[in-house]
Amino acid sequence: MIFLYEKMKKTVLCLSLVVLLLLIGIFFLLSKNSSDKNSSVVFNIQPLDGITDVASIADELTDYYFTPLGIKNFEIRILPHKNSPDSTFNSTRTRYRATKIMNFLHDDTLSGEFTIGITDKDISTSIHGSNDYGILGLSILGHKRRACITSTYRLKYK
Repeated sequence: MIFLYEKMKKTVLCLSLVVLLLLIGIFFLLSKNSSDKNSSVVFNIQPLDGITDVASIADELTDYYFTPLGIKNFEIRILPHKNSPDSTFNSTRTRYRATKIMNFLHDDTLSGEFTIGITDKDISTSIHGSNDYGILGLSILGHKRRACITSTYRLKYK
């Protein structure tokens, strides 16, 4: 039981980084489109691959982000489990490309909603001179993206 608690605690920490980036982007978008103050924002949590239990993440988002930031008009939905498509693998088939997974999630996300994808697979992006740099998560700010991705894969190593 302690092992599961520690694993979930690490997962929440990983998600915190990506969710914080996503929230900054959302506030940016909302401030530009704030004509309807009563409209609510929908956050979808998409479990991917080996991730199945994400119910506690919705509570964490509410308790540690939305309530302290004064966000009142929001809804959190937990979407049915999906697997990352094979087309999101990198060329050597060793990691999943974070941007490809984000595009996959973005395509299934309705306008005005935001999707947080959570996977247990190793994800990567191009950064620091590497075309396949392993990362914990990715969110692109300032773009018209409606999705971000985070991975618990690297949390199992100390």
